[in-house]
Amino acid sequence: RFSLAFNGAATTPDEYSATLVERICLNPDSTSPGLFLLRFSVHDARWQAGDTLRLRPFNNPQLAGREYSIASACGDRLELIVRLAGQCSGWLCQTLAAGEQVVFQVCAKPAFYAVPDAPAILIGAGSGLAGLRGHLQARPAGSHNWLIFGERCPHTDRILADEHEQALMNGQLQYLSLAF
Repeated sequence: RFSLAFNGAATTPDEYSATLVERICLNPDSTSPGLFLLRFSVHDARWQAGDTLRLRPFNNPQLAGREYSIASACGDRLELIVRLAGQCSGWLCQTLAAGEQVVFQVCAKPAFYAVPDAPAILIGAGSGLAGLRGHLQARPAGSHNWLIFGERCPHTDRILADEHEQALMNGQLQYLSLAF
């Protein structure tokens, strides 16, 4: 690997870059802080469901890094679900424009890796859905999966409801329990 400069920050051998393709507010009518799905295009980055990524606001190495659960299976698209709650999330959810790049490191989390042939019960709330979503996407066909998801209000905070219903219909998800 080689060093590349993006927005004044250079990547190193253990760093990757991703380009923001799309940002979607998942709870536009909620009284809760904003929750966003961010889609990035990536090349050469590898991760497993359960891993996180670490990045620094504005790609500035002098600012404190922040880890986010990766909300997608490994591929050429990396997705995050981010709650608007601080400097780094503000940059990602409000300032970063489509076409701009972020520099990140993949943080392996082997204690959070799934056993492929075992049934999975996935429990999360709000932005905690991120890592669980990556697991669901990476699960083998025919696996047995139960998602328990919660948030504040069923009318404004039932994020990715269509995606969950589709997963139930296609057999990727066998059970879905919601708590509000």
